Amino acid sequence: MKQLILVNLTTKSTDWQPPVLTFGESLTLALRFQKNVSGNLVEPNFLFDSITASAGLVDARPGGGRFALQFGSDPATADNTTESVPHDCSPGALAEAINAKAAVVALYGAAVAKKVDGSWLLRFGTGGAQVPFKVVDNSLWPVSFGRISARQLDNTWVHELRLVQAPVAFTSSYDTVLPPLPSITIQQHGGASEAFVWNTIQQLYIPADFRGTYRLKKGFQRTALIAPDAGTDEIQAALIAAFGNTFTVTLPLSYHFLVEFAGDFAGTDVAALEVEGAEAPQGDLTFTLPLDRLELAALLRALPSVNLPLEIRVVAQEDGGAAQEIVALFVPITIQRPLAFPSWKRCRRSTGCAFPARRVTSPLVMTTC
Repeated sequence: MKQLILVNLTTKSTDWQPPVLTFGESLTLALRFQKNVSGNLVEPNFLFDSITASAGLVDARPGGGRFALQFGSDPATADNTTESVPHDCSPGALAEAINAKAAVVALYGAAVAKKVDGSWLLRFGTGGAQVPFKVVDNSLWPVSFGRISARQLDNTWVHELRLVQAPVAFTSSYDTVLPPLPSITIQQHGGASEAFVWNTIQQLYIPADFRGTYRLKKGFQRTALIAPDAGTDEIQAALIAAFGNTFTVTLPLSYHFLVEFAGDFAGTDVAALEVEGAEAPQGDLTFTLPLDRLELAALLRALPSVNLPLEIRVVAQEDGGAAQEIVALFVPITIQRPLAFPSWKRCRRSTGCAFPARRVTSPLVMTTC
């Protein structure tokens, strides 16, 4: 089920109350952005470049496993790649693994390391240059990746290596979707006999979330633009102005208008009118976040439910300006164990390991169970 979320970018707020979610579900959200301009809420004109939606622990270290570091460009070789070290190795052990590679020391200088707040801080040689390296041979669990950054302090390059657990749910796929157009169905075909005349009755359905304007078309004739919130009188007047006398429009059920073809059309079997979309606002930013990844299943082994932040980041251009990254939403969600788990799939590497079938939806995921 798709849920519409109104996001106020000025106040960084939303009135959306997330429901309790269950492992194995898929959460589909449609974001509609607003901002305050001179005391009024308006919808910005965005051109979206990318989106990332993720749920998971914030800045959590892996619980186990090993990793290695590769220096320079690919391919990895015995000369530019260290031996693997534990996820929580000491600064001395990490520096020793790096300095054991003579080719690395010759290029960048000997490494000196210290550990601060869960990160390794590395300096190479005199610290006169930035050193390219990345995490490889990654067997960290839960699935984790290495976040590497470098900055100059007092003209000395300091490199930070921080191991971070991957999100338990992630997607970067999205679309901009407009609600469906109104539609016409025939409820009664018109006709006549010697004693009786019955008129064509057609139903005009306006979806509750329809936002644009529309026209009704009969052959080559069209009505004027009709607003999405137009009532029976407005719709009836538009039909009469375009097609002649006489129409009777009623609303027996919300969003379902009945149009009776009377007057000049009495007793005639009239073909269904057509609906044309006209002016419409920008579509809602829509995406689906699957809640069936291995990382989430691992969290739910020990806990009946978990409370995690849901973060949605978008990169967008507004009114032709430069692209900017926006944290559109950051809200807590609750995900619980299911009563009946989805179908299970055995790992190929061990007959004793059973996890849900894994769907790789993130470029951050590099290993399997």
